[in-house]
Amino acid sequence: MAFGDLLRKLWAPGRTSVAPRPFKAKLARFAPQFSGYNQHDSQELLAFLLDGLHEDLNRVKHKPYIKSRDADGRPDEEVADEYWANHIARNDSIIVDVCQVCKITYFHCKL
Repeated sequence: MAFGDLLRKLWAPGRTSVAPRPFKAKLARFAPQFSGYNQHDSQELLAFLLDGLHEDLNRVKHKPYIKSRDADGRPDEEVADEYWANHIARNDSIIVDVCQVCKITYFHCKL
């Protein structure tokens, strides 16, 4: 909710400068490592934020248990497709759609 409020303020028409204090306060409740005014690693913050958003927006409500199989000499593409299907069976959110599917498609096209 705090992230959504921050985005609404940032993209509002006629916006002025926005202090993200309410968002930072909420974030610190869930991730105390980001509390205070010390310098923090932006990559860690982004990873934490994206993971939290993914979990909140995950369309899969009951994650099935999926046992991973060994490659056993199967072609890499077949194994990769199986692992991706297993991943999607447990992780299906807008974060996966935007951040992971685009990445997979990009690398697949480059091959």
